[in-house]
Amino acid sequence: MNREIKTKKVGRQKKLTNPCPVIKGVIEDDINPGKLTQEEEEILRLTEEVWNRFLELPINHPMEMNEISIKIHDIQRMIISRPGFRLNQETFKGYGKGNSDKG
Repeated sequence: MNREIKTKKVGRQKKLTNPCPVIKGVIEDDINPGKLTQEEEEILRLTEEVWNRFLELPINHPMEMNEISIKIHDIQRMIISRPGFRLNQETFKGYGKGNSDKG
């Protein structure tokens, strides 16, 4: 896996020009519980797209880049933690059973 992250300068920020190393692999849909599913990888790719598109907007507040960066990292951490929940069902009983509206 290529761990080099390539960027280009856009205004005061750096825009990703290659996929983030955490999302570069391809996972089969037969779901290895210790790996991300294809859907989880796609969500991580979307967070990269959100970041890059946000960089194209005019700056409204000096802290907004930092704030959105923190929020995107929160989303990424939630997705990245999903294999851990799948691997540790004895610890996280009741997690991973489906959508929250299904109880």
